[in-house]
Amino acid sequence: LAGVAIAYSAGINVVSGADGTKGVSLVTDPKSGDPAVIIRLANDTVVAYDAVCTHQGCTVGYVQGSGVLQCPCHGATFDLASGEPLDGPAVDPVPVHPVRARDGWIEVAAPETP
Repeated sequence: LAGVAIAYSAGINVVSGADGTKGVSLVTDPKSGDPAVIIRLANDTVVAYDAVCTHQGCTVGYVQGSGVLQCPCHGATFDLASGEPLDGPAVDPVPVHPVRARDGWIEVAAPETP
């Protein structure tokens, strides 16, 4: 996400740029305190998810070059484009954070709850 400013819409927890990997930044959700991951996909779409595995709550991470988020505890993997589980033991997707571009910023809101 080099050159793109990232902020939660509440104006908290601002991250500028990327961590050196292909468009991935790990941040903290200011409401829940949970880790969240912001990803720029190959088609320049930006998506954001809770970085908490839906199996047992471990922090998932981006596996460079794999196209997945992976849980280090039990190996569950999640699709970068949808957050859906690809491999168990997780059966539920990671929660999606709504994202929008506004005035040169990428705004990330709290995840939607059912």
